[in-house]
Amino acid sequence: MFKFTILAFILSTMMFFSCSDSENSNNLINPEIAETYYPMEENMMWMYDDYSDGIFTEVTVSIIGKEILNGKSYYAFQQSGANSPSYFREESGIIYALIPAISQEQEFPMYRSDYTLGEKWEINYSVNGTEITESFEVMEIGFSKEIGGKTYNELVEINKTVRMSETQVSTSYGIYSKGIGLVQSYRNNDNQMYIVDYKF
Repeated sequence: MFKFTILAFILSTMMFFSCSDSENSNNLINPEIAETYYPMEENMMWMYDDYSDGIFTEVTVSIIGKEILNGKSYYAFQQSGANSPSYFREESGIIYALIPAISQEQEFPMYRSDYTLGEKWEINYSVNGTEITESFEVMEIGFSKEIGGKTYNELVEINKTVRMSETQVSTSYGIYSKGIGLVQSYRNNDNQMYIVDYKF
């Protein structure tokens, strides 16, 4: 489940100059990208170090193009190691996700291009007959943090709780930076992922 959150959380939460440090993160051709927590443009790429249960993995997430699905235009996000992409689009400040592993037709209002402190929402879906609810809450906004040796600003932290039954509950957190997207996600000290580079 934690591996799935890389795309579902993101990324996390990107026609741009290539940049490899946070000081250049707003040097973008399209100034609107600098104002969203979930930037999306073709050829964007994010690189992460993922530590899950003692196993280290380098993870890359790329926007490999745009596709028309069910009459709507989506950006295709491909995660390294994944069999197929997941699809995201923005409309009126809402980030909709179409994830083939969940549904080929139903999209979900998963994220926002901007947030307010304390904002809450949830999505519901079924996988192989199991009903799942994902609940989101904005825990903190407008702060700075050093992640992977670099300082990121204008951050928002989102709590995500996944309920598969009354007893199966998983909680994780995602931290997003304006103009960049997902910069860190974690459940605890043994399960966390953070950004090491990005190319726009």
